[in-house]
Amino acid sequence: MNADGSNAHELSGQAYRRESGVVADGSQIAYDADGNGDGWQEMWLMDATGGNQRQVYQPGESQTDALVAQLVADGRYVAFTRISWTYYQNQWYWTTAYLDAWISRTPGAPCA
Repeated sequence: MNADGSNAHELSGQAYRRESGVVADGSQIAYDADGNGDGWQEMWLMDATGGNQRQVYQPGESQTDALVAQLVADGRYVAFTRISWTYYQNQWYWTTAYLDAWISRTPGAPCA
């Protein structure tokens, strides 16, 4: 989209995606999406043009989402919340929530 919010268009066609943060130089966007269709969010990066969409983190625990909060200015870290859920009496409830940061120099590993 333009800086004034006009000319918005979708960059990712993935299920349940949320564009969440842009690197200061405007080159990348961090977001969470259900890329594999299992109902749980993973962390993704893409170029600002929408190309090179790639999953960079998937929680190791079952029934857990990785919800992107912010991509830091230099693009080395992505802050996210890892939320685990349980299903009880026809309702979903979160059981734990942790703030983590994904380090781009160590793909696949959050830093605590």
